[in-house]
Amino acid sequence: MIQFLEWAESYYVKNGKITDTFTLCRLSVNPVVLHYGKNSASNFGPLSLKFIREKMIESNLTRSHINKRVSIIKRAFRWGVENELVPADVLHALLAVSGLKAGRTVAKDNPPIEPVPDEIVEKTLPFLSPVISHMIQVQRLTGMRPGETCLLRACDIQADGDVWVYKPFTHKTEHYQKPRILPIGPKAQKILLPYLNQRKGEPELPLFSPIDTLRLHRAEKRRNRKSKIQPSQQNRARKTKPKRTPRNGYDTRSYSRAIRRACEKAGVESWGPNRLRHSAGTEIADKFGLLHAKEVLGHSSVQTTERFYVAPLPEKAIEVARKIG
Repeated sequence: MIQFLEWAESYYVKNGKITDTFTLCRLSVNPVVLHYGKNSASNFGPLSLKFIREKMIESNLTRSHINKRVSIIKRAFRWGVENELVPADVLHALLAVSGLKAGRTVAKDNPPIEPVPDEIVEKTLPFLSPVISHMIQVQRLTGMRPGETCLLRACDIQADGDVWVYKPFTHKTEHYQKPRILPIGPKAQKILLPYLNQRKGEPELPLFSPIDTLRLHRAEKRRNRKSKIQPSQQNRARKTKPKRTPRNGYDTRSYSRAIRRACEKAGVESWGPNRLRHSAGTEIADKFGLLHAKEVLGHSSVQTTERFYVAPLPEKAIEVARKIG
């Protein structure tokens, strides 16, 4: 297990940084080491794996996450077989342990991710900074992933023609050698244009920056001050070494956290940025069809689009029944 983690730490690296997959590998093999660390890997069989899985269920992990962790444990033994550290028949026996099935286990299931209603989004926007609001609007219009929205840079956008093209310098499926091309229409262009003009001298910096959010927040506080700002305070220097300094760009965690805080202030149901992608997918499938939704969302198959990113449209069935039923 230790040798597998050493390999995984060097293998699961993207743009010079260790990815979340390595963290998942470490969390997956930890209980194996905890309960069977003094045992030979040759003696680790299906019942041992199922015992580890029961411990995961007791930890209140979701069914899909447990299946991921069990799959990684099998991957560790496959790596062991590949490097002649484990007999092949051990892996063959472990592969007989099937994944937990929905409705056939006490492990809980996460509810499916559904589109967030546009009216909920509209109620949330007033409680967000202008920068985050614009990120939300651009993501909703284009169907980008949250990470792709955070990574938007001027140098990655071809702004010629009536439809711009955004090619993220890194994306979720790049290890499959699959290009990611995101068209940007007139509505999203209108939102992005001021940010592009602002980044003319720094095209490699993210368009949406916490630094801009902080600057706008301070300007708003000054405008709302009831007392007159003294001349000595107008050009007052900031602390040379503040305790916290804003980063150049948002990541998915800070983006999501800002939205959830705004939802609490707005008194609406909490929602995350990935639901905007589901909203876009559902609208595109409704107006143009599944094939168009697949291309915009960047999926390899229509089945993925239909299964995970398009909400049911019962009103279509009702329309059919009204006309021919």
